[in-house]
Amino acid sequence: MSLFLDGKQYFEKKYTNESNFEQTIYQNYRMLFGNNTLYINSKQKIKTNTHKGTIPDGYLFDFELEDFYLVEVELAKHDAYDHILPQITKFFNALTEKSKKELIDNIDHIINSDEKLKKEFQERNKGKEIHRTISDIINNSSKILLIIDDNNPSLREISSLYSEWENVKILVIKEFSGKDRSIFTSEPDFAILDTSESNFETSIDASNSEYTVEYHLQNSNNFIKDIYNSLEEKLKNYPEIVFNVQKYYIALKRKRNFAYLKPKKNSLKIVLKLPYQQVLSKVKHYQVKECTPPVKNFYGADCCWIKVDNANYVGEVLKVLEEAYLSN
Repeated sequence: MSLFLDGKQYFEKKYTNESNFEQTIYQNYRMLFGNNTLYINSKQKIKTNTHKGTIPDGYLFDFELEDFYLVEVELAKHDAYDHILPQITKFFNALTEKSKKELIDNIDHIINSDEKLKKEFQERNKGKEIHRTISDIINNSSKILLIIDDNNPSLREISSLYSEWENVKILVIKEFSGKDRSIFTSEPDFAILDTSESNFETSIDASNSEYTVEYHLQNSNNFIKDIYNSLEEKLKNYPEIVFNVQKYYIALKRKRNFAYLKPKKNSLKIVLKLPYQQVLSKVKHYQVKECTPPVKNFYGADCCWIKVDNANYVGEVLKVLEEAYLSN
C-alpha cells in the first residue's frame, strides 16, 4: 500500500522488529496522542494480584481527558491467542483495585527518579502534587492501549469472547516513508478512541439492550450515580427527550443527539453540542474544555465538554443542557 501527497509517493513501512516499532511510537507519541499527553517509556515489572507480574511497554497519561493507559505495542504478525492475549490478560490483573496501589507507587517512583520526566509531568499537571494526580487519574479511568501495526482478524474474535476486552482500546498505526519524511495513519484517531467502534471490536449492535444506564454506572462511586440520577430525573420532564444508551455513552436526544454523558469512577463527563464560549459563560464552577477538531468532526458539530465532579452546582449543568435541548 502507498500514499501520495504533493506529488510524492510514500511506501508503507513493514516492521520486522517489535522494539523498532515501539521506539517509533515513543518518538512520535505527542503527534499521535496529543500535546497534553505524557508517555513513560519504562519497561518495569509491575506485580499483579496473582503475584506473577507483567511488563508493559509503557504508561500513557492523557491529561486532557484524565485517562491512564497501560500500553502494549505489538506486531500484527504475532499470534493473537498465543502471544497477545496472555500479555493483555496480565494487564487486567494489574488494573484490579487490589493491584492499583502498587502500580501507582511504581509510577510515582519512576517519575520522581527522573528529573526531566518529573518536570514534564509537572508542566502538564500544572504544579499539583504528583502522587495525588497519578492516584486520581488511575483510580478514575484506567484502560489498556494496544497499538498494532496492521489488522489482526483474531483480535475481533477475542473481543467478542472476552467481556474484559471492552477495557482494551486498539489503535492501528502505520508509517509510510518517503525520501524526506514519514506520514502516519491512525485508525481510529486517538482523540475519538473512547467514542468510536474500532475495526477489531465485536459486531454486536452498540444500541441493543445489552447496554443500560446501570452498565455505564457500574464502576462509578455513589456520588456520581446520585448526580446522574438527579440529572435524569429532571431531564425526563422535557417533552420528546430520549435517553439513547450506547456502548460508549448515554446520548440525550430530541430530534437529534444534543449531549453525551460518560460516567467515570469519580466524575461525569458531558459532551455538549454547544459552542465552548457559550457554555463557559454559564458554567462557572466546573471544568469546561473545548473539543479538539477530530472530536468536533466525529460529532458533526461545534462542541465542548464539562467535567462534573461534585453535586454543588448541578443547576449550571442543567441550564446548558436545556439550551442544547432547545437548540436541537
